[in-house]
Amino acid sequence: MNDITTYPDFAGLDEVSPGDRPFSQNGHSWRAKPPLLELGGEELVASELSMDDLPYLPMLGASGYFVLDWSHLVSGYPRVGKTELLVALTREWLSEGHEVLYITEEPQVMWASRLAGASGDWKGLRVVFGLGADVETLSGRARDGDEAIVIVDSLRNLLRLQDEKDNSEIARAVTPWIADARKRDKTLVMAHHQRKGGGENGEGIAGGHALLGSFDIALEVLRDPSQARDRRLIRTYARLIESREAIYEKVQPNLQPIQPSVGGCTFVLLGDPKALRLDEVVNRLLASVTAEFQTTKELHAGLDDPRPSLEQVRQALTKLAREGRIRRQPPIGAGEQKGKTYTWAGATSNEPSPKLEVGLVAHDDYFADQADALMEVQA
Repeated sequence: MNDITTYPDFAGLDEVSPGDRPFSQNGHSWRAKPPLLELGGEELVASELSMDDLPYLPMLGASGYFVLDWSHLVSGYPRVGKTELLVALTREWLSEGHEVLYITEEPQVMWASRLAGASGDWKGLRVVFGLGADVETLSGRARDGDEAIVIVDSLRNLLRLQDEKDNSEIARAVTPWIADARKRDKTLVMAHHQRKGGGENGEGIAGGHALLGSFDIALEVLRDPSQARDRRLIRTYARLIESREAIYEKVQPNLQPIQPSVGGCTFVLLGDPKALRLDEVVNRLLASVTAEFQTTKELHAGLDDPRPSLEQVRQALTKLAREGRIRRQPPIGAGEQKGKTYTWAGATSNEPSPKLEVGLVAHDDYFADQADALMEVQA
């Protein structure tokens, strides 16, 4: 049996796949091990590298989510739209001159349909259909290709994890990809799934904690807590740099031609989710309601970005009307009126609140009941 110690000239070499043969002997193939990168503390200080100068890749026009040459884990529930987002980002990164290698578990027909229905130039994109392929072959293609951005969608199926709860197995499967990308100044993005029960602070990412710990940045793609159907919340967990949150929305094509468009839909970043929470929407609407009655859609259209969903606006207006801070037509005291178009206006100083109206009605009913009882006694 031959091993590396049999050939002194091959000391310091790694065995590689048959397709990569810088050196070979007796059926073995080898490549030179990269030298260790070792620096002194004074050299690191003198380098003056700063987190403030990090080169970011855009995410729907915003920075702070993807860092050039870093590793990223994008996690979300099945069918939440991870692939849609990654393809949209691929189109955005291509437009900036980057080349992208996308290793997918999906079949060719899906990608042909997806790209045929999308606008823009896809030159610079290479798609590898990797489901069932040898993992070493895939990692070699990612490592040795010219593309500076590598997307793996998804990690579980393409890296063939047997037990994603086993942290040792996760490290063995994932670390070589991250190490290769780092040595070759590549940006690595891997898609993964969320656990069914969810979780906070990255605990919703399916599998062992080694997944969250292995990547430089983990990103969760979550459904919008306000229940807006086409909106998603994206949240980051990063090393050293500030974590971020944003809401983005999938809209119909051609409404925002400057936004990246994929497969007949367009993605628009709406901004900080704090500005889209119900209490904040209530405050924003209170400043928008006037003495003149306006429809729900008119008030919704008048809000600046980040614009909440129409359903959030309806909920906030209903809350304000029930508190007596604005008026609704038909009146809020009449309950839900199916098929009616609601209009809203500021409350007048001489108009009683809905709670007061309920009190007066109850008060009048009490005296009417007492009068009826008295008449029965007298009879």
